[in-house]
Amino acid sequence: MINNSSRRRALKFATLLTAGALVITGCSAEDNSTTQATESSSNEAGGEDSAAQGDTRTVTDYEGNEVEVPSDPQRVVTLHFAATEALVDLGLAPVGQGGYTEGLLPSEKAKDIENVPQVSEREGIELEAIAALEPDLILVPNYVEAVDLEQLRAIAPSYIYMHGGQDRADWRGRVGQVADAVNQADKIDELETALEDRQAELKEKHADVLADRRFAVINSYNEQEVDLNSDASMLGNILGPIGVQWSDQINETVGDEDGGEFTVSLEEINNAVGDADVLFYGTNLAFEPTETFEILQEEPLYKNLKAVEDGNVYPIGKMTVAGYTDAMFSLDLLDEALEDLES
Repeated sequence: MINNSSRRRALKFATLLTAGALVITGCSAEDNSTTQATESSSNEAGGEDSAAQGDTRTVTDYEGNEVEVPSDPQRVVTLHFAATEALVDLGLAPVGQGGYTEGLLPSEKAKDIENVPQVSEREGIELEAIAALEPDLILVPNYVEAVDLEQLRAIAPSYIYMHGGQDRADWRGRVGQVADAVNQADKIDELETALEDRQAELKEKHADVLADRRFAVINSYNEQEVDLNSDASMLGNILGPIGVQWSDQINETVGDEDGGEFTVSLEEINNAVGDADVLFYGTNLAFEPTETFEILQEEPLYKNLKAVEDGNVYPIGKMTVAGYTDAMFSLDLLDEALEDLES
């Protein structure tokens, strides 16, 4: 049976359908644009509907909007995998999710979400599919436009979390925002303690090999291009406390770009990472690199890099860190790489 609050949401959503504007333009995982939406009236409408279903609490999202959300949300929809993994790390699963492909999670965790319907792809957000799931909370990345956010708020309370922009490298902050939205902030301490303990272990274990080597992190998402991560990137925030020292060239090339990320042409690869003693490259959690990185590995300019010639090239996991699962995976790969360098 559909309760009154669900009928009210459906009515509001139907009104928006009649008015048009059903297609939401999709954004890639690397989109760094920010949402400018602050319409408090839409938030209040979603909050009123939620209140009819049970206890609520008011939280402030990344954009500074006060959002009335369920105290114990049961039907959460995510619009991007970054929020999906955050939920999984917190021991939860969404009822609808953004795009998901095999390898984004280890198999033991993937089983919790692999059959969850996908309601958001690069082509756009499927509003009707989201409404049909009758969510009580929608987690929205901060690249969604204000006009599109209004339609989501007509379906359920919608909380904006940080995905791109100047704070992009703060993946911990993103997970914390999701935890706050779903009232699970108390679980962050345990996750963070496990991460810090692992970092401390590796720092002590590999101090000698880290002392005199310089590292660079690269990937490729488009042919003839090289994607760089500096020490200010998401991976930099994970590996830096252990004592991993980035090469001077990669830090100078990336500079103060948002998220510590920058893309150069293949012709510039030697100027960007030629001084690195060790190269790390991005993979998913099934140890698979991108197809374009595999192509890059056949390029003479790549093969002539110092680290490649020395055989010091290792996988490091995701360059876009979605949560603690990704972080711990990268630390395991770092451990294996440093053990190999020590042998």
